[in-house]
Amino acid sequence: LSQIGKCLKMYCSGDANDFPPTFLEFGRYFTNVSPSWFVCPQTGHEAGQRSNMNEWPDYVYISGLDEGDPSQCIVAYCSPENHGGKGANVLFVDGAVQWREVSNFVALTSNPSLFFGTTNETKLAEIQKRAKIIRGTKQIGGR
Repeated sequence: LSQIGKCLKMYCSGDANDFPPTFLEFGRYFTNVSPSWFVCPQTGHEAGQRSNMNEWPDYVYISGLDEGDPSQCIVAYCSPENHGGKGANVLFVDGAVQWREVSNFVALTSNPSLFFGTTNETKLAEIQKRAKIIRGTKQIGGR
């Protein structure tokens, strides 16, 4: 997740402030990035092909965000299942990756103010309107 975070910052330093809409677009932009970056090391899963990068990553990606969003807004995370249910690694807009114990992770991901890193009602509503939680090719929910 740390490497993905660094690349997201580089992506934004180009033409746009928006993060890539999908992992597939990320892979198209960064052709030298190893597909293994999208596999949680704890799973033992094999990396898939770059051409279908939205189908196999171990990470959940939040589409629709940009580098101007609150620094503690979640961009991507791995499932606690990847770590025996003990917790999860979380990537934030500012590029920081933090381990969260499962109880803290559940609180973080179930509270929109914590998930999107703001208590400002206007900013929260604006982020919720454009953010989509994506795992594989399926959108698993909007916020």
